[in-house]
Amino acid sequence: MKQIFRGLFVLVAFGLCLHSKADSLTEGGDSARDAVWQMVSKMKSEGAMGPMLDFVHWPTAFEGFPVSERAKLGITSPEKMHEYFSSVLSNPERLPGMMMEKLSALPPQEREKVEKNMNELVTIMKRKQAEMKEKIQRTSYSIGEVSVQGGSATVELVSTLDGQSKHTVLPMELHEGKWYLPTMKLLEEQKQKTLQ
Repeated sequence: MKQIFRGLFVLVAFGLCLHSKADSLTEGGDSARDAVWQMVSKMKSEGAMGPMLDFVHWPTAFEGFPVSERAKLGITSPEKMHEYFSSVLSNPERLPGMMMEKLSALPPQEREKVEKNMNELVTIMKRKQAEMKEKIQRTSYSIGEVSVQGGSATVELVSTLDGQSKHTVLPMELHEGKWYLPTMKLLEEQKQKTLQ
């Protein structure tokens, strides 16, 4: 359960440091640079993190996600995993309802504690989403250095907010001719770098 909350927090925290500049790249294209640019452009136009989920390679993320966590959440396929994270990210208030069946199996005292924690998480996520939307709109983005080695790449994303620039190196992986963000595990590592 903690892994789920961390994964969702990673998506929100990661979004707070993203940024883009429309003249840096052309639309379309199939390079790692273009994939990051498309992701950032969609996030900026929507003022939300949701589009980022379209750039995760879900079969890889599913395989890398602990089996015990998948079982707890009833996630049985990469598609279900994408659906779950998309649903929670687009509307955090759904989280308690999605977990009710699992919560009903807990002893009353433990259930109350988990429900309280989930409600706090929902409040935090809603606040972070509002902050993120405002920051995304005020931030300019550009792509820095790109390094490609076979099916792996790193793309430097430069975000500038209130005169302060941040450089974030995004790992990318090539699957079936398209570039994707790696598994949730690598997003967790990115969160740790962001929080330092």
